[in-house]
Amino acid sequence: MELTQTSRGGATGCLLYSNDLHQMDAPIRAAGLTTDDLARFHELMLDPRLRVSFFPFVCTRGQKPMTG
Repeated sequence: MELTQTSRGGATGCLLYSNDLHQMDAPIRAAGLTTDDLARFHELMLDPRLRVSFFPFVCTRGQKPMTG
């Protein structure tokens, strides 16, 4: 089963994206993003008009074969 959802700006999914970017601040800046770029991203993650695709959730099931 695979479930893909969208997240609205200000909802938990977008807040998670924003938090992830905060945690990766140094490498993101080293890659060339500016303070303005990052500020705009964080603003967008709070904008309720925004919808973004959230991580797909994939669930698999299995059973080990019985031996004997």
